[in-house]
Amino acid sequence: MRSQILALLLVFASGCAHRPAPRTADTTDAGALVARGRAALAAGDADTAVDCIETALLIDPLLADPQTSAELFQTRMMAGKYRLALSTAEDIARQAPDRATSYFYLGLAHLWLRHYRPSVAAFERALDFQSYPTLTRFYLGMAHGARGNREQQDRAWERAVEEYERILTANPRSSETLMDLARLLLLWEHSVERVGGLLETASQTLAGMEAAAPPHGVLRLEILQGIHRYRKGEPAAALAALTTAIGRERLPSRAELAEVYWFSAKAAEAGGKHSLGKTLLARARETDPASPLFSRLTR
Repeated sequence: MRSQILALLLVFASGCAHRPAPRTADTTDAGALVARGRAALAAGDADTAVDCIETALLIDPLLADPQTSAELFQTRMMAGKYRLALSTAEDIARQAPDRATSYFYLGLAHLWLRHYRPSVAAFERALDFQSYPTLTRFYLGMAHGARGNREQQDRAWERAVEEYERILTANPRSSETLMDLARLLLLWEHSVERVGGLLETASQTLAGMEAAAPPHGVLRLEILQGIHRYRKGEPAAALAALTTAIGRERLPSRAELAEVYWFSAKAAEAGGKHSLGKTLLARARETDPASPLFSRLTR
């Protein structure tokens, strides 16, 4: 038993250990740094991406066009630099006050800073500009849940499910939509019996896409399959699936890594591995201490 626990911990540690140290010192070409940052962002290496883009904008502030500003926000969120991400989101909102993305970014940054009231307000403002606001409703529900308002959370998530289903009616094999809906249902612990079918269809779609599959799509699928096993009462299978996923490929963001640690901890505890569960839960909180997931994931 002790050797199994040590092996699991080594695999989980590797998920952080193989993050390369950010490298920007070998060039002062701001354009080249932005390109390097974008490549790192596409590869899921948030630490290198944010370091490159931040350095590029220090060298040449005129590079802060809408695309680069959005990428700076995304990389700061992924790297856990939430206060800096909020500052970037505020700049974006000032430059583009009539775009849903501006308020969505504000809502995300406030949510991860546990500023729940302004987070709700920003997400509700974003809804004024969107036709298919699935992710906005998802995070709006999370913000309500973090505040303890489960009625408002459920209302937002019910609307999100309706909108995901509208998208799937038009495109029933959209792997990203299938996985987004599956994740919502798993976090909500609602209609969990549907999740297996959603993930199976997503798996078939990803297999058919091969090289055209979205970045980290297979990894995300494997993580959702592991969480699904936990929700179905299969803790050993869940822990094995999550351990395999996190040990094989780097996760793009601290928030996602913390979520995997959290569900792995719960699976370990449910399987009687209480010491491992405590260690993994501590790792989840160390990885992303501000995660709103910890305020609503109680089981």
